[in-house]
Amino acid sequence: MKKSEIAVRASVAALGGLLLAGVAGAAFAAEDSHGDEDIDVTVDIADEAGALTLSVAGTTAGLTENGSTTAYRQFTGQLPEVTVNDTRSASQVGANRYWYVLGQASDFSDGTHTIPAANLGWTPQLVVTDVDGFVAEGPEVGTALDGTPDVGLVDKELLFTVTEDSAAVNENQTAWSAQAALNLKTTWAQAPGSYSSTLTLSLWENDL
Repeated sequence: MKKSEIAVRASVAALGGLLLAGVAGAAFAAEDSHGDEDIDVTVDIADEAGALTLSVAGTTAGLTENGSTTAYRQFTGQLPEVTVNDTRSASQVGANRYWYVLGQASDFSDGTHTIPAANLGWTPQLVVTDVDGFVAEGPEVGTALDGTPDVGLVDKELLFTVTEDSAAVNENQTAWSAQAALNLKTTWAQAPGSYSSTLTLSLWENDL
């Protein structure tokens, strides 16, 4: 065989090898996707320093007519359960500190007419009894139509509070809850309508 024929055949063989290598490379890169799914990975890392927090078991409270008399119309309902959590250690609380929860309502309005917040009263009650007896509910607040000294949720009224140093109170318990029976009274002359008010609950801490 002549040298030129050998060279041609060798070139053909080399070209064939390159083509095969190219096909093999294309087959390796052709991946088929069959969809993706995302997974959210979450973690809650507790604050080792603890915290004093307030939570409410709902955002609305409806009142329905109940117990009206010839002197007034009465509407009653229930405040959602309010819970105070204190996960701080006694050393983190500090001496002679105590917490308390207050409630204050705005006037009721239907867009045209109003009912003063003084017409809304409540009767607080502990839901989770304090194991040491150091947590107590606030006093009953009457309405403007009752003629009582405390008239309506106009100012900040006490829902519940600790009666001793918080550091001592939370040694045996970290959560306390209270609710309140709501009581709205109007005159019979009050215009009919769908009235609403905002009742704001606030957690405070102070020195004894």
